[in-house]
Amino acid sequence: MEAEVAERRAGQFAAERFDERNRAWLRRVWWVALLAALLAGLAPVGIAALLDSQHMSFFWGVAFGTAITMAMCLTTSPPEHIERWRQGAEGERKTARVLLPLIKDGWVLINDVPGHRGNIDHILIGPAGVFVLETKNLHGRLSVTGDTLRQTYRDEDGRGRPVEQVGTMTRGRAAGLHDQLCDAGLRPGWLHAVVVIWGDFEQRSVRSNRTLWIHGRELVTTLASRPVTLDDGEIQTIATYLREYA
Repeated sequence: MEAEVAERRAGQFAAERFDERNRAWLRRVWWVALLAALLAGLAPVGIAALLDSQHMSFFWGVAFGTAITMAMCLTTSPPEHIERWRQGAEGERKTARVLLPLIKDGWVLINDVPGHRGNIDHILIGPAGVFVLETKNLHGRLSVTGDTLRQTYRDEDGRGRPVEQVGTMTRGRAAGLHDQLCDAGLRPGWLHAVVVIWGDFEQRSVRSNRTLWIHGRELVTTLASRPVTLDDGEIQTIATYLREYA
């Protein structure tokens, strides 16, 4: 069986959302960036005019460089709620890359699938079944307690803050996709909910409440070791349907 990859790129949904929100933010704050750049650039010129007017051409060069640097820093540093979309897209691309060994072995990866219960980052179909993958690419120290992913920065104490309802959301999307496949007359078996974590995740792999939470670097080894539940024909049938109708 030939390896297949869907046309939509990994992280495309998140990247589009980042671009959309980043452009809207820039339209709101461009004048602030321009004003800050002008002030930063004029500062050395003003000082030179008072202290060393003989070398004004040099200080105008410094002013120009300072203004450009300030403008670039301000316009490439969007607020955290916007930056998270870019960070998420990068994580999804990492997940797609790490799965290449499975794809070469005949697994099928479909990225960025609009679902009835929200966008699905990845659907992976292979001999071990159908897997609904949600990727999280996060800073700080990450841990799973019960059904909750927590994020703690190194300068913080305590149990950290919860990261959405990731487990519930991923299982819900897996359940919705299972119903969709069954309604189409397919028999995919149990759909596995997997949260792929990129970051400082010391637990590496945790199973809780029908969800696998796993560091991205452990993903291929773990999935490849699972028992066979689908044959080549079933894999292709499910993949063809998802590409056409999902």
